[in-house]
Amino acid sequence: FLLEVLNEADKPAPADDKPTKAAPTKQAEASDVKEEYFTSVEDDGCEEGKTVKVTMVIDRLEEQWKEAELGANDDKSMYLGAVGKIVEIEEDDDTVQLRWANYDTCWIPIKACVDAKGAKETLPVFLSHLGAK
Repeated sequence: FLLEVLNEADKPAPADDKPTKAAPTKQAEASDVKEEYFTSVEDDGCEEGKTVKVTMVIDRLEEQWKEAELGANDDKSMYLGAVGKIVEIEEDDDTVQLRWANYDTCWIPIKACVDAKGAKETLPVFLSHLGAK
């Protein structure tokens, strides 16, 4: 029995091949999203009543948050990937007020958002667990 176990240990693991195939896909998805960021509140698709998705890249959100001078907020990561409906647009600093699924709102830089393609509003991460039982 021990010899069988040792022989199995010498064989290469088939799972080693799978992560290397998945990694390029994730990188490709990140670059696809990067190309779709809004550049200003005047872009097509940026209008009241439409939904947008906040970036999944924290560095992008941090950079755009600072540029828009939205002030201190240590919990910005909770907005990553959240979908909100645009309820107000501020042209002066390229920000939009987004309404989440629970009707709470927050100002977010539009340059840290992509078109949600009609997706319904979601909750920021820290809020989404409150409703779950």
